[in-house]
Amino acid sequence: MPTFANPLALWGLALASAPIIIHLLNRRRFKVVEWAAMEFLLASSRRNYRRIRLEQLILMALRMLIIAVLVLVVSRPLVRGRALAGLGERRRLVVLVFDASMSMGCRDGALNAYDRGIAFAEELMSSLREGETWALVVAAGQPKAVSEEPSFNLEAARSAVARDRIPLSDLAANIPAALERAAEILERSKTPAKEVYLVTDLQRTGWLGPDGVPTPEQVAALKRLSEKARVVIVDVGSQEPANLAITTLETDDAPVVVGGQVVLQ
Repeated sequence: MPTFANPLALWGLALASAPIIIHLLNRRRFKVVEWAAMEFLLASSRRNYRRIRLEQLILMALRMLIIAVLVLVVSRPLVRGRALAGLGERRRLVVLVFDASMSMGCRDGALNAYDRGIAFAEELMSSLREGETWALVVAAGQPKAVSEEPSFNLEAARSAVARDRIPLSDLAANIPAALERAAEILERSKTPAKEVYLVTDLQRTGWLGPDGVPTPEQVAALKRLSEKARVVIVDVGSQEPANLAITTLETDDAPVVVGGQVVLQ
């Protein structure tokens, strides 16, 4: 049920009757006086009486409507609860794809990429309005959807991006696979306005296939996703990354035995 921040202002709706009162008072001002010279003009005016009468009624209704709208604006109507949930089909579906891979823990100063990603995710979920839907896909290792179906629950949306719900992982990200999961969620929603937000540090290995380059299937999947929704990539990585990794570990020619010494390169 609608409520009003300023309910006392609703008494102003009585002003909407002012045009009717003015109309009735003006009618009482005129007196009928017989005047032979005007009889032929009266005969002509009778033919236009209905049109003039209709125009007057429309004008009076518009004046009443303007007063009523001004009063309602001053009274500030509010709609609480889930009264607008039925409008969800005409509002946004927001799918958040969050990169929780190990590289997101790379720290440059007080914050790391994961901290910046969580801050953005909290801001995004807090921006959802009543009737809008959301879903969350975590990209770390094998991507998993926290919410398989788009949800109207805004409280759950805010709690879903808490640190204990999407903790930093020690696995690598598979961004193309995570975006494919997002595309599956989009397919199950009829909402016309769809948005996908990818929060990531743009680590190179998270985007590439086994051969170090994107596969044709991955490229085609990303193209299909961009046709279904508005895709926003949120780069939370460091501007000057110093993120290094050990990619190869080798020993010298000496055999490795228990109790012996070995040089690792």
